[in-house]
Amino acid sequence: HSRNAPTNVPVLSVTYNNPPGAPTATALSPSSYNSFNKRTYATSLTPTFSAKVADPDGGTVSAQFEVTPDPAFNDAGTYSWTGTSGAVASGGTAMLRLPDDKKLCAFGYRVRSRAHDGSVYGAWSAYVPFRVNTAKPAAPQIDCTRFPRDTWTDSGGEIS
Repeated sequence: HSRNAPTNVPVLSVTYNNPPGAPTATALSPSSYNSFNKRTYATSLTPTFSAKVADPDGGTVSAQFEVTPDPAFNDAGTYSWTGTSGAVASGGTAMLRLPDDKKLCAFGYRVRSRAHDGSVYGAWSAYVPFRVNTAKPAAPQIDCTRFPRDTWTDSGGEIS
């Protein structure tokens, strides 16, 4: 058919879409960073992952998270999980909790994320390596020979 046809007139439409950018600030919570060994530790077997996602076209964006074994430790076997968050406004932080049936063990993992604008995925973020440690530390032992436990000491002046 042509433009002059009485029915089925052809139409050309163009939809333009920029892919979302790679997420920033990919993280997990609750977690703890050990400045001595420079490692992040998940302190839950089902942490919540988060990433700041943005799309140059605006609108809403979701984050897809991928958790795999960290090859630096190679102790998590073939564990693999991928999940997608709900949509947030462009520039916002998307979050997704790891499901109970995919809980982690005390091994080394890594997480990365990518944004999705409803049509196309953006590039993956860098990996964020972490280990799982949910054990509580032992209570510290405190000794104070100058002031024995369970005794009252009446003394004046400054305590140093």
